[in-house]
Amino acid sequence: MINAYSTHWFEQFLETRPYTAQELAFVCRCLPNPPYTHILDLCCGQGRHTNALAAAGYTMTGIDINLLALAKAQTDAPTNVTYRQQDMRHLAQLPGDFDAIICLWQSFGYFDAQTNAQILQQISDKLRRNGRFILDIYNREHFSWQTRTRMAQPKGVPVTICETLADNRLTAHLTYGTDGHEETFSWQLYTAPQIITAAAQVGLDCQLACAFFDEETAVSPQTSSMQFLFQKNETAKR
Repeated sequence: MINAYSTHWFEQFLETRPYTAQELAFVCRCLPNPPYTHILDLCCGQGRHTNALAAAGYTMTGIDINLLALAKAQTDAPTNVTYRQQDMRHLAQLPGDFDAIICLWQSFGYFDAQTNAQILQQISDKLRRNGRFILDIYNREHFSWQTRTRMAQPKGVPVTICETLADNRLTAHLTYGTDGHEETFSWQLYTAPQIITAAAQVGLDCQLACAFFDEETAVSPQTSSMQFLFQKNETAKR
């Protein structure tokens, strides 16, 4: 299954992620509490951000489709966190609305362009008046090749990553050296102007575009990912 995120991936890549504190500090700067008290972590995984933000005083809801990841998240969860299995394509089914929504570490763009646009609309619909949305995605302008193969050793285990870029879609096929386990990920890629325009079409105005979770670092072809702060405008429907 594409974009399923196996236990291999969580063990090799997520558990070696060195930038969590920097990412959390960025979220807290963009979403001061109050007024941004109740936050939805969209595609929360094992609760890396969700639990830490709850410990910092936010009321958190985390949703993910991966039950194993949610079970891990719940083992360390403060009392002000609610976890729920939820497909992001059906976000409208989630009860309630939120002061802010975060979607971090390339967890947006899995589907075709129409479905991704529908998800953006549902994100906007789930935000309260003047609610904010933080999005962290790959930068299309950074990727200039068509195919490449590279090696990674996040925990000393060799992982072969074969990547293909076709039009505006990046597909990565991973093979783990321990036991030959394979998995595939795929994303629709956006340039900064493209995602800003797509968000504006659903009532989300761009307040900030940057890289490295640093407000002072501009998005450029040298930055492989980029972060955006959007705010729901007054004319967007509730």
